[in-house]
Order: sequence, then structure tokens, then C-alpha cells
Amino acid sequence: MTGAGPWRGEQGSATVLVLAALGVLASVLVAALVLAAVVRDTHRAANVADRAALAAAAGLLRGGAPDCGAASEVARAARAVLSSCAAGGGGVTVEVAVPLRVRSWWPGLPATARGAATAGLAREATP
Repeated sequence: MTGAGPWRGEQGSATVLVLAALGVLASVLVAALVLAAVVRDTHRAANVADRAALAAAAGLLRGGAPDCGAASEVARAARAVLSSCAAGGGGVTVEVAVPLRVRSWWPGLPATARGAATAGLAREATP
């Protein structure tokens, strides 16, 4: 059916516009999913760092030095890598790196998420 009105040359243009809109929507959805995965892995890195710091601080409870070996084991069990373990000020600070579960094909995306935490003995308040 050919029209003689003002829309005569516009047949099929709605299909092109719908396909373009679906392409944009798909791209936004993929970007949102990648961002959500990176946020999840960043929170996971912070969680692993907290657990590793508590494991290292257990050595302080026994009156000794921080147990960085235990922190490394906790990080390894969570599929992370202990980057640093340092004592200071009555506590221990650990840093861990967790590989991102999203493949690094996204431009500008780092390969790992990093987390840091400090744990130690609570100080008593002096009056």
C-alpha cells in the first residue's frame, strides 16, 4: 500500500528508530550490569580485608605480634591476595586485592578491586 500523503517516503522508518532505541537500551543495561559487578567486587574486597585484619589481630590478643600468616590464609580462602600486612599503633593494617569477576575488556576497568582494614586492641579511655 503506497500512500499519497505527507508520509509517503517514511515507510519503515519506525523500524529503524525502534532498533536504534533497543541498541541504546541494551548498551545502558550492559553498562549498569558491569558497574554493579564492580561495586560488588569492591565491597567483597573490603569484606575480605576486614576478615584478614581480624585474623591478623588475633596474634595481638595472645600478647604477640600480628599473625600475617593467618591474614594471608583468610585472603587466599576468599580468592584474594594479601598485598600488605603492617603493625603499628597497637593494631594491624592489611590490604588485599580481589580479582574482578567482570572481564577486563571494558576500557579503563582495573583488573583488581582493593580493600584495606585496620584491627587491633581497644584502648581504655583515661579519665
